[in-house]
Amino acid sequence: MAQDRGECLEQQLDNQVVVSVNLRQSTTELRATAEALLQVVTIHQQNFERLIQN
Repeated sequence: MAQDRGECLEQQLDNQVVVSVNLRQSTTELRATAEALLQVVTIHQQNFERLIQN
């Protein structure tokens, strides 16, 4: 019984490690997406300002 509980806890910890790795990867990808969107918005804003000036 104690061995089963230990194996269950070990599996839960392994699962938590996988979840943590996936979360870290998703966070990194989300940050990259946000930075790319900010660059696009900045370019559009600059283009809009140029249109207004001309």
